[in-house]
Amino acid sequence: MLRNFLPWRLLVPVILIMGVFVALWSSFFLIHGEKNRWHQRMDMSSQQQVAVFYGKLEQLHVSMEGLSHLFVASPKVVLGKFVSVAKPLVTENSLIKGVVFIPNPAFDSNVYKYKKGSYAYPPQSEDMDSDNLFLNHQVFPISRFVKQELFIDEFAEDKKMWLGRSIVRGNNKIGSIFILLDLNKLPQQLIETNEVGLSISVGRKGIEFYSERLINKPKKISYVARQHMFWHGADISLMWEFSPKALGGVNYLPGIIVGLAGLAMTVMFGWVMWMQQRISQMVHRQVVERTNQLEQASRRFRLITDNAYDLIGITTISGVLEYVNSSYHRVLGYTREEMRGQGLKEFIHEQDIEAFLESLQEVAKGRNAVEFNCRMRHKSGNWLYMEAVAKGLHDMDWKVKNVVIHSRDITARRQYAEDLARSEQRFRDFADSSADWLWEVNDNLNFTYLSPGVAKVLGREPADMLGLGQLDSLFDDTENSTKDLIETRIQRHQAYRDIEFWTRSEDGEKVCLRMSGVPVKNEQQRFSGYRGVATNITASKIDRDNMYRLATTDHLTGLLNRRRFMEELDRSVSLAKRHKTAG
Repeated sequence: MLRNFLPWRLLVPVILIMGVFVALWSSFFLIHGEKNRWHQRMDMSSQQQVAVFYGKLEQLHVSMEGLSHLFVASPKVVLGKFVSVAKPLVTENSLIKGVVFIPNPAFDSNVYKYKKGSYAYPPQSEDMDSDNLFLNHQVFPISRFVKQELFIDEFAEDKKMWLGRSIVRGNNKIGSIFILLDLNKLPQQLIETNEVGLSISVGRKGIEFYSERLINKPKKISYVARQHMFWHGADISLMWEFSPKALGGVNYLPGIIVGLAGLAMTVMFGWVMWMQQRISQMVHRQVVERTNQLEQASRRFRLITDNAYDLIGITTISGVLEYVNSSYHRVLGYTREEMRGQGLKEFIHEQDIEAFLESLQEVAKGRNAVEFNCRMRHKSGNWLYMEAVAKGLHDMDWKVKNVVIHSRDITARRQYAEDLARSEQRFRDFADSSADWLWEVNDNLNFTYLSPGVAKVLGREPADMLGLGQLDSLFDDTENSTKDLIETRIQRHQAYRDIEFWTRSEDGEKVCLRMSGVPVKNEQQRFSGYRGVATNITASKIDRDNMYRLATTDHLTGLLNRRRFMEELDRSVSLAKRHKTAG
């Protein structure tokens, strides 16, 4: 049993572990894929924002080139013309805080009529603090800008940067144009959600000269995207810090659903396997128990059948023996090996074979039980009378496959019945041919049986006297003493013998009967009546009375003779002496 269940005990945990692993791996794979796609969206978003930023910087470059052409093309630039060009740049581009032209002191300053703050937009007041000025030529010596190239540099605090370009006419550097950038406006154009942090750093030739966080980073950062760009010699780096909710966040639901579904399927599969194992164990246990019960029932059946007094055999529908108990050997003298496989009709008398085959056919047609009698041959050659019952034995389809034949040896019983029948016939013959007649009464002294001889004696049929009282139907008023004697014996349940009395026949003739009776008791030893015999002694009674009369009287006078007279005298004297009387 342990060997059969051991693979299940090993297989179920392995399958459960593998199922949990596959479910968790599938969930992790989907979640990881969702994270990668979310990262790709973050990268694409940051790349798009860098492209937008680069486009705005190029617009600034174009704007600066337009301003530079203004000063290169005109030997004299008035303030109004400068303002008309600078004002659209500042008003239309939120990144531009202001525009300033700083002339080169070494050049003829009278050409531009320059004075402090006159070429700036928006214009600055004379009394403004120097910290609020866009640019101060004293802070940025013009000697720094010896090349005609675009550059970007840090100007002041408050996240402001300036973009500058030297203006050269011919071989002379006449000044520089500066555009002040307000990086506080950059997130408004690049960031579309409040779930993203942004930092910027600017360097040139490997040296970082500006780094600032434009938007505070979120409380929880799930992904960081870095983008680099080179613009006219400047190395600009932007770093986006995305929170878990940025751009809709990572969709964990498919992975969670797949994981939970996988775990549920694994648990369900494990439960099914566990239930199957339990059912298998239960079925195996029930099969073992049923097998043991069947074996015990089979042993009990063999024990009962082998020790049964009757003959028990199982045959096919055609009558071939498949099983016989030991009683066949005890009754018929054949061993099991001698009878098994033989047709039962081989052992049945030829005159009884037809009844046997008809019984098999009746059972095959569905009849519950069929009784028949037959004679079977003993091994010694004698024939034994059998009383048999055939019953059908059904298979799984409820079809009669075999026949169980239960037989009993009734040879002795048949002999006893025949002997009893002969004895009863002999009794009837004696009773019919005898002058006596037999009688029987119950506990109420009513006749329950009379032999046919009563009709010859009393002229009445036995059937007419059944149920009549014995004493009332046989005795009249003249026989009260005899009736009282019999009643006394009956009350004491005593037997009485040879009691003589006179009665009358159906025709009115006097009949003298001599009757004897004995009490009868039932199985509980209780009085149940009398049984006896009655004899007709009418003729002998009359003869005996005549002989007594002739012997004791004178045939001429009819008086007592001498002998009789002396007997009567002696009796009278004896009575007188006994009672002490005289005369």
